[in-house]
Amino acid sequence: MAFDRATLPLSEVDRAIIQALEDDGRRSATAIAQSLGLPLSTVRRRLQRLLDDGALRVVAIPDNDRLGLPVHVLMRIEADTASGDTIGEALEAMEEVRWVAMVAGQFDFLVEAFFPSNLHLHAFLVQKLARIPGILRTETLTVLRLYKNSYDWSSMLAVTQPDSVTARR
Repeated sequence: MAFDRATLPLSEVDRAIIQALEDDGRRSATAIAQSLGLPLSTVRRRLQRLLDDGALRVVAIPDNDRLGLPVHVLMRIEADTASGDTIGEALEAMEEVRWVAMVAGQFDFLVEAFFPSNLHLHAFLVQKLARIPGILRTETLTVLRLYKNSYDWSSMLAVTQPDSVTARR
């Protein structure tokens, strides 16, 4: 596990490539190059660098309801401190868990998971989660309505990295 990963410097071209892929992740390097008015070799090279450095992954974002997983939950887990990595690895291995993070605060882990029914959620809680040694307490929150599920990193990157006009001032 790498704890000290260097921040990858992003140029305006890198950010434009990321934006193009956010708009359509299936977009080809050729189409991106044409839309940005850049040489194909430049787009391919920069895209490959973003992928190789782990700064970017191109993935499908499914709709959990349409795929038969309407029960969307967030779980807060309090754990025995000595068991942290073991618990994290156990949660990571579970198919139902989409996202898991160790956090600081009242709870030690936040987990996002999806289930086909409340019956499946119940089985997960009592047959899987309850059997992980070191878990002291859990709280399960059911998502009733999702208001925002954004993958618009370009907007956030624009805020954190000054553009060339601002940088020249």
